[in-house]
Amino acid sequence: MTPVAKTKGALARQLTGGLTAVMFGIGLLMLPLLWQVQREQSERLLAEWHEVMAREIMGKYQQQVEREGRLEQFERDLAELVNVWPQVDRVVLAVDGQIRAQAAHRGMLTVGPAVLEPVSEPGPPRVFSFGLDETLDQYVSTLRFQTLSSRRPAYVAVSVSGERVWQRMQGTLWRLGQVALISASVLVLGLYLMLRQMVTRPLHQLALAADRVATGDLTARVAPWSDNEIGAAGTAVNAMADTLIAQAETVRASEERMRVLLQSASDAWFLVNEATHVIVDVNDEAARLVARPRRSLIGVPFKDIVPLESHGAVDALCERLRADELIRNAEELRVLRDGGPPIPVSVNARSIPVDGERIVFASLRDISEQRRAQETIARQLRHLTALNATSRACSTSLDPEQICRAVHQEVCAAMPCDAFVIELWEERPRRLVPVFLVDSVDGARREIAERASHPLAEGSPYAEVIQTQRPLRIHRGAGEAPAAGLQAFGETGRPSRSLLFAPMVSGQRVVGVISAQSYAPEAYSEEDLDLLTAMARQAGLALANARLHQATQRSLVLREALNHIAKAIGATFDLQGIARIVYEDICRLLPVDSFFLSVIEPDASRDHTLLMVDTIDGERCEIDGNRESVPLAAKHTGHIVRTRLPHLELREPDAIPNSPFHPYGDRTRRSASLMFVPMIARDRVVGVLSVQSYTPRAYTQEDLDLLQGIGDLTALALEGARLYHQVATSEARYRALVENADVSIILTDLDGRINMWNRGAERIFGHRPEDVLGLSLSELFLDEAHNAERIQEALAEGRTWTSEGHARHRRGHALELVYSVAQVTDANGRVVGRVVIASDLTEKKTLERALLQAQKMESIGTLAGGIAHDFNNLLTGIMGYASYLQTQAEPGTRLSRDLDQIERAAKRASELTAQLLAFSRKQLMRRQSINLNQVVDETVRLMERTLGKHITIEVVKDPNLHVVEADPTQMQQVLMNLAINARDAMPGGGLLRLTTRNFLADEAQCLHRPELTPGPNVQVAVLDTGKGMDEDTIERIFDPFFTTKPVGEGTGLGLAMVYGIVRSHGGLIDVQSRPGQGTEFIITLPVLTEPTEGVTPSQDESELRGGSETVLLVDDEPVILRLGASILERYGYTVLTAPSGKAALNLYQQQRGRIDLVVLDMVMPEMNGAELARHLREIASDCKILLSSGYAIDQGAEEIFKTGGLVGFLPKPYRMSQLVHHVRRALDTPVAKA
Repeated sequence: MTPVAKTKGALARQLTGGLTAVMFGIGLLMLPLLWQVQREQSERLLAEWHEVMAREIMGKYQQQVEREGRLEQFERDLAELVNVWPQVDRVVLAVDGQIRAQAAHRGMLTVGPAVLEPVSEPGPPRVFSFGLDETLDQYVSTLRFQTLSSRRPAYVAVSVSGERVWQRMQGTLWRLGQVALISASVLVLGLYLMLRQMVTRPLHQLALAADRVATGDLTARVAPWSDNEIGAAGTAVNAMADTLIAQAETVRASEERMRVLLQSASDAWFLVNEATHVIVDVNDEAARLVARPRRSLIGVPFKDIVPLESHGAVDALCERLRADELIRNAEELRVLRDGGPPIPVSVNARSIPVDGERIVFASLRDISEQRRAQETIARQLRHLTALNATSRACSTSLDPEQICRAVHQEVCAAMPCDAFVIELWEERPRRLVPVFLVDSVDGARREIAERASHPLAEGSPYAEVIQTQRPLRIHRGAGEAPAAGLQAFGETGRPSRSLLFAPMVSGQRVVGVISAQSYAPEAYSEEDLDLLTAMARQAGLALANARLHQATQRSLVLREALNHIAKAIGATFDLQGIARIVYEDICRLLPVDSFFLSVIEPDASRDHTLLMVDTIDGERCEIDGNRESVPLAAKHTGHIVRTRLPHLELREPDAIPNSPFHPYGDRTRRSASLMFVPMIARDRVVGVLSVQSYTPRAYTQEDLDLLQGIGDLTALALEGARLYHQVATSEARYRALVENADVSIILTDLDGRINMWNRGAERIFGHRPEDVLGLSLSELFLDEAHNAERIQEALAEGRTWTSEGHARHRRGHALELVYSVAQVTDANGRVVGRVVIASDLTEKKTLERALLQAQKMESIGTLAGGIAHDFNNLLTGIMGYASYLQTQAEPGTRLSRDLDQIERAAKRASELTAQLLAFSRKQLMRRQSINLNQVVDETVRLMERTLGKHITIEVVKDPNLHVVEADPTQMQQVLMNLAINARDAMPGGGLLRLTTRNFLADEAQCLHRPELTPGPNVQVAVLDTGKGMDEDTIERIFDPFFTTKPVGEGTGLGLAMVYGIVRSHGGLIDVQSRPGQGTEFIITLPVLTEPTEGVTPSQDESELRGGSETVLLVDDEPVILRLGASILERYGYTVLTAPSGKAALNLYQQQRGRIDLVVLDMVMPEMNGAELARHLREIASDCKILLSSGYAIDQGAEEIFKTGGLVGFLPKPYRMSQLVHHVRRALDTPVAKA
């Protein structure tokens, strides 16, 4: 089909379609108008119907339900209304947001939230509302009214499905649509006939002309038709054809000019498709650049002419081009050249849209020559910089080590250097001495410490360089062996592949050789060799000057050192000090890697090392070896002592491991150069001095003579020090005896003025010697004046006065002493003073009083605990029988009330025994890790309700308080008791302050207070501003039944219970008080180190359950046995009883297979509960034991828990329900394994 036919058919289809669309458009415009009119009319009628029905329903609800209460009648009437009204599907009545009644015409419609509680709209609330719920497709009418029973409005909701409304309107809509369709058809037919004549024919001719132009026939023209828009379109088609002819000529001329420019350009041009990266076109220079034919490049991906390592750079350039960035002189790219290495190029590129695609115009320029020129300039600059830096370093330093490091640093910066050597040349021995060695070990350059000198090997590179004074460059092959005469160093497993050697010359004399080496083949050029030669000349001059300077300095240092040694060792008598002075001066004169100085005992049989030094890991350090006196024959110094001659030993490296000398320090290597000299004074060898080095041939005979001169000076100093120490030892023994005595030794003159004060006196009295020298003895001893006459009488008779007395410590507290006074005489027997020897009895007296108090409190506690235990046994019978009889008495009777009074009295008595047990530290505790700050907070809240508003409570807490292990309930009980006592001491009101803090107890404090735990502790202080207490009251404050309150107002057990609880927690309680100045109680508890889990008996009393098992009751109280048997038998158990441990053991052996549980008392004569439990477990490992005691779980009970078998703990006194509950739970509990 031709384009003209396509155009014609398209025009016909468009015309027909347009007319059809117009027809349907008119019909569609009419239908919504008709539909809207019909819909509004239907909705208005529906709303009126709904409102009538809603009001009728509202009236029926108020009449039948709210006034007459006939809800069922209302629901039936509601259903009949719905069935009668065809415009309604469902009716819902909602009151207080809940549906009270509903009825449906058919089916079940969904109820939306608007039915139950309509959402309020802005403005006043509407009584009646009507609308379409599009989500549910329901027309909903809501009538709001006020009920008689609710404050909130009620709602009547009437709803009808939108589907039913639509069905009623569907017939009307269909008739209206037919009328609209017929009218539109007639109108469209007339329009079609008119448009065919005026539009179709001109458009046909216009389509023919446009088709010819589109196929390339630019000669096609459109004949003028008319002056309307179609005629103007024909004129535009003719002008377009003329314009296309002119543009085609312009494009052909431009393309020809562009082709000529690209081919004549000096740069390589590539045209690349941006999307595919395919080369579209190149010029001849591009083909020459990559050495490939031009045609072979077109259609090839650009990355094919780029090495793999440059692909990332290509991707980066493409990203920049896609961002419409102009690339200028980018040099990070290389291109492949056939038959050669990749070529570095600079890139200029831009992405331009061409014929709907984006083409990259890239210009590449070969910069190989530019790069080579830059590298040459950079290398020359590095060489000049290195020479300049080397010259500067060599001219500013006289330290050979520093010069060598500077040269090495500049060589490494200028050329590859894996290994580096500087060796000095000594002509007379004809040997090379390495002074600086560096090698690459594990990828890092490291200095090599081993620098052994070696003779010059003929034919070696070193020999050639020294003899010709010319540099040498060596490049080895992969398997080529190293040249002869080269000493291996560093990482000897791989030889260097590239080596440079340059002579260091000073004047006409060779000073040494520098060698730079690399593990890479062909690493050095002639320029590198020239640079190393120039640097070697500078280093040679610098090292020659440095060696001359060192020789001059050594001569000066030698003279100064001998003078310094003579003065220094003559000014001290410390043997160690003399040894160190000698060592330090020798290190300034000689190369020292190892050193020792030992002294010989007068009988020349043993020696003693004063100082021993060795070089370990490159540093000299003292060796803490055996410095005790050892037999001289066992050491190599014995030869020097016997011959009395100096000794120089220079070992060869191969002979070092076989040396017979005894090693010390770094035993993995032996010294290569050693000097030994005897130190002789008064014709006796007093010691041996040795200096050693790990470098072979490090010492000369001149060095040995120098060392012998130093040894002679040292010998005189050692002998003088020995004589001095002999004299000082005697005096030191006496002084040590006095100063280190544990007692106080004081010397006075005849007037009693102190002129000597030893350390013991300083420790006891607290005064330093400078504080008391010149004072009278009576200023320290409180009994001195009182006993002065009797002391004088005793001394006059030649006796020593001894007595106990009191003194005053520097801090003000009193001391209890036992002291003796004796006379001091001089060498002529004249009395020149007195000596007073005193011992401190304060601690002993304090401990005796503390022990006496502890024994008193322990005795009282034992008595109180025993009484409480016996009372608990009695109370168990009273409480048990009372609760047992209570179950048989009629509730509400006089007997029941009397039994209840018995139980209450027994319970109050048990609380009293609990306080006694707390004092005796045998109360049940439930310890856990707690922070006392929390206990204080809880107690303060209770205090605020209990103490009254006239007491001001202040709390000071340490936020970093340590954790302790304690029973929180008992600690709260302690604080409450102290607070109540404080309240009673402040009847007119006052301040109560509770303070928590951390407290570190040192050893001195623990000595005075044995019950104090050393280390970290926690303290709680309770302070009041009440009337206070005197000393007599404080001494008895914790005694049971002691009270200062009137009769009937206190039991005297409050503070006794506090004392018992604190002591049971391993703590202590102190009290500080004065009459009229208030009281402060300080509780100290040890810090928790390892949390422990205590046994916490459960007190749960759930519903009582009995059983049919057999239970063995063991107790030495007959009342308890009869009570327990009566209670348990009532609940179905079979009960066996035993009055003692032995009887229970015999009974258990006889009835072993029947007994399911043993309930035993802890405290019994002959055999206690712990022993009985152990025997029972030996008989039967699965024996279940329920422990019952008037005490808490003590050590014996804990032992039962550890060995297994214990399934519960029943504290006395107990009620019937507690006994039944614990027995049932114990029977249901599996036996714990030990």
